[in-house]
Amino acid sequence: GGVLAAAFPAGAPSPIPEIPAVDSWAPALGGLLGAVGRGLVLPLAAGILVYYAVRVLRRPPLVILVLLAIGAAMAGADAHRPAELLYDLGWFVLTAAVLAAAMYWLFRDNAAAYALAGFLLSAVDNGLGLLDQSAYAAHGWVLLGLSAALVAGLWMVSARPGEQAATPPEQA
Repeated sequence: GGVLAAAFPAGAPSPIPEIPAVDSWAPALGGLLGAVGRGLVLPLAAGILVYYAVRVLRRPPLVILVLLAIGAAMAGADAHRPAELLYDLGWFVLTAAVLAAAMYWLFRDNAAAYALAGFLLSAVDNGLGLLDQSAYAAHGWVLLGLSAALVAGLWMVSARPGEQAATPPEQA
């Protein structure tokens, strides 16, 4: 917004006071909100990716080729030497393989599993990032603790004793 406002000052809206970022006054809460946001976006992104792979590309070799091209483009963005490009591309391939295996064997059609995975990946990443900074280490522990409490609460709600999921009737 700032670049456009500088280029076109007559069309820029009047400045509105912004609410300070949550990260500045409560890093743990900011990390938790970011993790919830990522948890909501991951099922959508996975659905778009699967739809495109199944309905548009259709052939597995073509899907793999497109993924490698995307990985090479992403890896080449910040690589300065060929070794860095190969390392980033290898990391992308490894990550894509692990995610594909998780999608196939773990998540399947369970949107909640995608959301929980996105939440946990982001919460742990944000928490470890805060733990690396000595001034924010306590916030990192709070974030990791809140995330663990949320996951434990979801697990306890989904696994209440005495309540069984509806099972289909036995076929004769």
